[in-house]
Amino acid sequence: MLLEPPLDPSGDEARSLLRRELLHPEYHQDNLVLRLVNWLSRLLDRGLTEARELPPLTTFAAMLVGLLLLGALGWLVSRARRVQRESSQGRVLRYVVTATAKGVTAKLVAVPASSSMGAATGTRNIISFVSRRYRDEPIVISGPGAGAAVTAAGILNDICALAGR
Repeated sequence: MLLEPPLDPSGDEARSLLRRELLHPEYHQDNLVLRLVNWLSRLLDRGLTEARELPPLTTFAAMLVGLLLLGALGWLVSRARRVQRESSQGRVLRYVVTATAKGVTAKLVAVPASSSMGAATGTRNIISFVSRRYRDEPIVISGPGAGAAVTAAGILNDICALAGR
């Protein structure tokens, strides 16, 4: 016997109806990964069928964008794994600029979470001076960074300056 759901169920009634509905076998025929793979397969098949009718340059551009998106996804996954790996060892990732007499480098570095750089959050800037004398305990200057409002104002100023040229 199938009952009609009320038009305005209470929270408990809605949860009960949802539980009963989700017990139907059609919700559990395939696992989630298989359903996702099937959806992607249908999407790609449809896209490839439609791509046959496009000019070759457009198809090439679409393939290039697809490859770039896959590369970006791979980069995000590797970054997430690195963040997790470093976190398990008590480190965090920070962009660090190093200036020496030989040159300047900028790279993503794992630093101890307990260090001054590791403890920085948000837009905080940290400058650490390391020398022969201050190798073990460098001089550290810390302060607020530009933040969203100042950065947006700077970008707007640059746009206005370019438009005025």
